[in-house]
Amino acid sequence: MAAISLLSRPDLPHVVPLLRALHSVYVAALPDQFHDSASSGGLLAYLQQREEAGAWFLGLTPAPGGDEIGLTGYLMVSPLITPRDAFSLPRRGVLLEHIYLMPNARGQGYGAALLHAMEAQMVLRGDLFWEVSHHAFDRTAAGFFAHMGAGEAMIRRARRL
Repeated sequence: MAAISLLSRPDLPHVVPLLRALHSVYVAALPDQFHDSASSGGLLAYLQQREEAGAWFLGLTPAPGGDEIGLTGYLMVSPLITPRDAFSLPRRGVLLEHIYLMPNARGQGYGAALLHAMEAQMVLRGDLFWEVSHHAFDRTAAGFFAHMGAGEAMIRRARRL
């Protein structure tokens, strides 16, 4: 049975292969926007910088087919804290930046389990909502997040010249 745990800085090297796999999806779909030349050290530095900026990580382990410690999925969230201003009320939540499961771990409820574990951590931290964005090509993500109760909040459009 898989377990979900809060990851710490020493665990981040084990996230690197999963981040590379997640990123390869974007490289394949949007090659004019993303590249795949980052080294493992560069990806680790990125994760460490995100952690220093307040991001936190959950890891899914063990399930067959993971890396050497059995990490088969992860998510990364960053704080979203909006102070009261002339237009908005104060809000405290998180931005779900990454969620990735290895292909052999999909369709078994692990993605939902990661989100539920994220929400449990959010309660402990005093966060009240989560937001996520995804690329329009990623219909799987759209369906998953809708299934998990996330509705459309804002639509962002882009035009390439």
